[in-house]
Amino acid sequence: MKFLSTLVANILGTFIAIGILLFIGFLFVVALAATGDQAPAIRSGSVLVVDLEGSVPERVSGDPLSQLLSGEAAYGLADLTHAIEEAASDNRIAGLWIKPGMVTSSWATLERIRRSLDTFKASGKPVYGSSRSFYARENEYYLLSAADRIFLDPEAVFEYNGFDMQVTFYRDLLERWNVEPIIIRSGTFKGAVEPFLRDDLSPENELQLQTLVDGIEEVFLAGVSAGRGMPVKDLTAIMDNSVVFGADQALQAGLVDTLAYEADVRTAFNEALGNDAEERLPVVSVRNYVRAAGATGSASGTVAVVHVSGNMIAEPPENTIPVGQGQVASAGAVVDAIRTAARSSQTRAIVVRVNSPGGLAPAADAMLAALDEVDPEIPIIISMGDVAASGGYWLATGGDMIMAEASTITGSIGVFMMLFNLDPFLSEKIGIHTDGVTSAPHADMITGVTALSDAERAALQKFANETYARFLGRVAESRGLTVSEVDALAQGRVWLGQDALENGLVDALGGLEEAIDEAASRAGIAPEELTVAHFPKPKTFTEELLASMGGVTMRGVRAADVPEPFASQLRVLELFGNSPRAAQAVMPFTFELK
Repeated sequence: MKFLSTLVANILGTFIAIGILLFIGFLFVVALAATGDQAPAIRSGSVLVVDLEGSVPERVSGDPLSQLLSGEAAYGLADLTHAIEEAASDNRIAGLWIKPGMVTSSWATLERIRRSLDTFKASGKPVYGSSRSFYARENEYYLLSAADRIFLDPEAVFEYNGFDMQVTFYRDLLERWNVEPIIIRSGTFKGAVEPFLRDDLSPENELQLQTLVDGIEEVFLAGVSAGRGMPVKDLTAIMDNSVVFGADQALQAGLVDTLAYEADVRTAFNEALGNDAEERLPVVSVRNYVRAAGATGSASGTVAVVHVSGNMIAEPPENTIPVGQGQVASAGAVVDAIRTAARSSQTRAIVVRVNSPGGLAPAADAMLAALDEVDPEIPIIISMGDVAASGGYWLATGGDMIMAEASTITGSIGVFMMLFNLDPFLSEKIGIHTDGVTSAPHADMITGVTALSDAERAALQKFANETYARFLGRVAESRGLTVSEVDALAQGRVWLGQDALENGLVDALGGLEEAIDEAASRAGIAPEELTVAHFPKPKTFTEELLASMGGVTMRGVRAADVPEPFASQLRVLELFGNSPRAAQAVMPFTFELK
């Protein structure tokens, strides 16, 4: 019997090994096929087609398997903008066709893309625009307005009616479920917890959100005005007094130039380039041109860029997030990246690229401590991307200079803690009762099945207040302000980058490239000597897959088990679920501008 069981085990093991080898072989063949023709040939007189859709990520691994099997984008923001700007001086590229369709990138990303389009336009080559989805909103129109001519399908939808932001509230739902939210916070603007306490916006939260919406509109109108040559007051009047919701209205308002089809755009390019009107227009997709333009960084460089992307947590991503669940910034990974960059003999300056709404305060502080360890002779520039708020701003205080885009979301200097007392829900709604014993009076204060006593609530409030005080002190020291001055700007309030510049929370406006140039200048690096290295290296599909196989499954209800928009709140709570005792330095969970 033992012989038979051993034989069966060996046979099964052999089949499993063969299966794994076949799977790896399949992935290898797919990777070879996907990586073929790394540098596509480009015909002289080609038009670069920038057909954007969805969200442009900050970074990509460049792994073909990640692109094929997990939907990773073919290029990141730096790759895209580098390619567009390279094309401006490429004699093979005769023009650019911008074709946005349902672009969902944040406004800081749109700003950077728009600057690259303006750089190309300055070359004098024709830039034409059209919508690839027959639906142009403010996001797409902001990019289209960089074009010399805008073509719109006669039946296309054109939405030009301003911006709005909606917040979903759950207080009534929690009351019906008999779930008691236990909220401890420092900062009157800390809107992250408001959806669980109210049914509408508080005056403070309404003020900050209105300021954000108005600020984004200001960025939008300034870009359209520059591109279309129309005064901002006229653009505002159209938005306020007219209902522009269609191609005809857009044409009548002077927001687009021609109602035409895609074939007409090709004909217009041929005419502008001196080609035969019926000639087939030579085009190259931006995806292929990115590959031809080459990489934007190297394995080692004089300026090291450390990327901090996603919610800040304590544990490495592979222990908490399965493949495809989005980015998180774990304290261990970021600290290792900072130390690796700082210890490289090639590194003469560091840029910390922050794209994070914050998270666990201790995680943010651990990252900051790693920055404090860097040799004082190495300049550190903070580059804020789409969002660098709360814990993201906590980390930013470790830089010698802070740069942000005009529409970067930053600030949110505040702290909160959130627990739920589930005992009434469990006992009264679904018939589950809990009981237990303790060795001390307060041992069960954060079990989730008891209410807080006044003494316990006071202790947690003191803890949050002390964390907030340390936050204020760090910002005050970094920005050369008094604690009182910082407190007036803090209270959990969120700011746009352009407003943060005015109130002293950032030093200058600009993107990652400007931050790299500033770092190089401070380090005395000549432009011809400048090389850039990025840390940490993005994981490939295979690396993520192997990591997820040993991952830890989330406890309790999963975000996938509940409908949106509550799922988006729960996803963030899941990230913090392994550290319920820690204070959170994170901006509001739900933040979507339309």
